[in-house]
Amino acid sequence: MNGRFWLILIAIVYALLLGVSSCSSEPAALTSEQKRLNLESFDQVWTTVKDKHFDTTFGGVDWPAVRDELRPRMEQAATVAEARGILRDMLSRLGLSHFNIISAELYENIDGSAKTGDADGVTGLDARVIDNAALVTAVAEGTPAEAAGIRPGWEILAINGEDIPPLLPPIAEEYK
Repeated sequence: MNGRFWLILIAIVYALLLGVSSCSSEPAALTSEQKRLNLESFDQVWTTVKDKHFDTTFGGVDWPAVRDELRPRMEQAATVAEARGILRDMLSRLGLSHFNIISAELYENIDGSAKTGDADGVTGLDARVIDNAALVTAVAEGTPAEAAGIRPGWEILAINGEDIPPLLPPIAEEYK
């Protein structure tokens, strides 16, 4: 399997978890640099959806109005969890379960070699996390997943040698 396949599979597994922002007992206040980066992130996510979303009507969502409403909230976000929650709120308005924000802390748990692929490819499979198990729910014909012999119902146990089941409870905790 090429690195692109595994990178996309990892992103699918992580992104399919629904959630809201995580909370810690004492969230750290953001620095001015962190606030600037949060605004840049907001703009990048909003613009990427605007420019690349497969549905030019955004499922009936007034995408510019979403930006007008939420960007001022991002400017006022006092913690990383609050900023992440605003991004999740923005994406959730599209009503698509596979659009989500993955925290850097969780993403860093992924083996660095899996992060080097080209993210523009297509795996050809759908996966869902059900009861702390990552399960393949569909495989499209003529795709890398089908060529690899992947079948619906399979549990994803490892990606590039990284055990998946131990990663799921901390992810579920962040996204509950």
